[in-house]
Amino acid sequence: MRAFFDIINVIKFSIIKYLLLRKETKMNINILRVIALLDIILIHTLKSQPNFNLLNFMFTFVSIGINLFIIISGYLLLDKDEDIIVFYKKRVVSILPLFIMWSFIYIIYYKENPFYVLSGYRYAAGHLWYIPMILGLYLITPWLRKVLKYCEKETLVIVLLWFIINVLNPMLIFFKLPFLNLSSFPIVGFLGYYLLGYYIKKYSSQLKVKYFYIIYMLGFLFTYFISYYFMNYMGKKNVFFYDKNSISVFFMSISFFIIILKVDFSYLTSKAKKVLNFLSKYSYHVYLAHLLFYEIGLKITKNFYLVTIFCVCSSYLFSYLFDCIIKIAVKIFTIFQSKKNLV
Repeated sequence: MRAFFDIINVIKFSIIKYLLLRKETKMNINILRVIALLDIILIHTLKSQPNFNLLNFMFTFVSIGINLFIIISGYLLLDKDEDIIVFYKKRVVSILPLFIMWSFIYIIYYKENPFYVLSGYRYAAGHLWYIPMILGLYLITPWLRKVLKYCEKETLVIVLLWFIINVLNPMLIFFKLPFLNLSSFPIVGFLGYYLLGYYIKKYSSQLKVKYFYIIYMLGFLFTYFISYYFMNYMGKKNVFFYDKNSISVFFMSISFFIIILKVDFSYLTSKAKKVLNFLSKYSYHVYLAHLLFYEIGLKITKNFYLVTIFCVCSSYLFSYLFDCIIKIAVKIFTIFQSKKNLV
């Protein structure tokens, strides 16, 4: 009998440990999401930073923002098993309404021709390119789940080809070195980062974080000093090495993600966790809104720090108030409907 209770206790302990680990991992992902968002906001607000050395340092750091978002999506979605209709419904409901609303807001603000935007020739605002891209990845997610389930190791070949075409070849071409001419091969865009999110999750326990600290620092130093060299010795600013697919940004993105994923944030207070959960919850809406508030901030002041603070705070405040208004409207509508049904 005692052996039976010992087994039960072991099972209970394992379940509790799993739930605690899952909770902490969720906090790590929330922190990564907030960092990714702030990186993207800084990419825009840094345009008002006149000091090149500071700009170069900050740009080197924030260049990984978009990649982090995509790796997070792959990490969270590609190992799930859910009905395809349920999956698409979740994505459409959570993404499209706000995207459409903000597209119209930017059409009005920038006085864009709505026919050009609606016909797909341009975006209402520059940063909105991300939404069709991520929706494209979501569209093929159910297929990718099946592929990864049965051909996980073989899919690594696709990741390798993606790396050669999108990350390695551009650098070789930039330095006029021999490269593998696979220009007609259709593995482009951000598919590799999306798939790598899955592999990081799958093999997380086998990853030695100390090596990724070294990789991240090497990538950071390479990006910073080569950009510094082009500005100070070639006399021109070169943004190639800040690009999302530059080889140093690639290694920085993967390394940074793994480093933060491996950090134990259990020491955070409940208040700190609530703040981080709040910041993570509204990250998508803030992403859509921040460019408008950046433009408004620039009309108030040209100071980089003040513009950045105004942009972040205003975007979050608007997103929160908008969410409150929607919840109140839904509640009123529900009460009205219930009274109507009673009559």
